[in-house]
Amino acid sequence: IARSVSAAYEALDDGEYYLDGENLMKGNLNVTAQTALLDSYVAGTENEITFFYGDIRRATTILDASGKRIVGTPCTDVVYKAVIGHGEVYEANSVPINGENYYAAYLPMKNGDEVVGMVFCGAPQADVTAYITSKAAAMLSAFVIVTIVSIVVVSLSVYSLSKGIKAAEKAVLGLAGGNLAIEIDEKSKKRGDELGDMVRGVSDLKDKLAAVAVEFKFKDA
Repeated sequence: IARSVSAAYEALDDGEYYLDGENLMKGNLNVTAQTALLDSYVAGTENEITFFYGDIRRATTILDASGKRIVGTPCTDVVYKAVIGHGEVYEANSVPINGENYYAAYLPMKNGDEVVGMVFCGAPQADVTAYITSKAAAMLSAFVIVTIVSIVVVSLSVYSLSKGIKAAEKAVLGLAGGNLAIEIDEKSKKRGDELGDMVRGVSDLKDKLAAVAVEFKFKDA
């Protein structure tokens, strides 16, 4: 988001950043005064945006307890040294801002090759933690549901398999006992797996043995 906002302001005005009194300017664009534009980038989210000139906030979406924007306040020394001093991107998950800890990212804001400020994007730590917790709870709920469905599917599959095995066993034992009139379960014969092949094989064997028995009986007659 910080990169997107920085790029958006470059597109709006390709002039340099500078101060006009207390206002941060970008060419002819008054970044400090155009609060509606800044707010539009984070509307509907928990995110906040801030433009620093040097180490001082000159435009921000963050409000204090009275509802005023916290412009004119400094960043921490750690952030200043990393971003302004060394031109680095600074990221942290516990940056104190306005009495609250933030997940934050600070990008160098440049005029040419010179770092003159920073673009900040962050969200209150409590909001991020609540979001992560809600997603974790949703994932856990999904896992539980998938597990239950899997158990049900496996149980039904085992029951179906067990039923087919019993049908095949009954037919084989019946044939072994000389019962050629044994009934073979039609559902088991219609199975599309190896057990179905076995049941159909047993059924074919029964029919062939019955045909042989009839033939011998006919010859004896």
